[in-house]
Amino acid sequence: MFTRIPFSPIRESLYSPQELMTGLDEADYRSFARTPDFKCFAYYVRHGRAAPKDPLSSIYEALHDNSITQATLAFLKNQKKVAAVMGGHDEPRNSRTYAAVARIARALSRKGFLMTRGGGPGAMEATHLGALLQAAGLLEKLFTRNNRGPDYRKYVLVTSDEQEAIDFLVANAPPANSHLRRLKSLGLLS
Repeated sequence: MFTRIPFSPIRESLYSPQELMTGLDEADYRSFARTPDFKCFAYYVRHGRAAPKDPLSSIYEALHDNSITQATLAFLKNQKKVAAVMGGHDEPRNSRTYAAVARIARALSRKGFLMTRGGGPGAMEATHLGALLQAAGLLEKLFTRNNRGPDYRKYVLVTSDEQEAIDFLVANAPPANSHLRRLKSLGLLS
């Protein structure tokens, strides 16, 4: 009767990247399907996304979401300056808007702002790219190399079937470390 859930509905802290990516093997992109991050996503999809099919899933998700909201508020309480970018998930990596968002995030980070974002790709990804690449010239180097990067939009799949999602990712996603290799090839990481 009770479905095993891949998350604790009540948490006192935010997730760390290490916690979410436990089990990820850079040499095996299929390993992403074994991470807590993907397992939580698969649960969310399998149980109806924003409209859970059963009341118990709805309760679990509501408790979890509220716990994360409370942990986020507690974390932000100690931050002096915070800026956020939301939306723009379909902004291509080679667009002027993507580059502008990265430059704005870099400028705000240099002024001591904590950059936050929604969970998606596009402009939200550019936010963290700008915050990460604060050293002089790194963003310009990236954007002047005709950087197109992989088109993440082709990896979008709307399904309620967990195995279909895993099969789709395995068949279409680039290797887990391809983005790191790309940044290294541009001289942006050592």
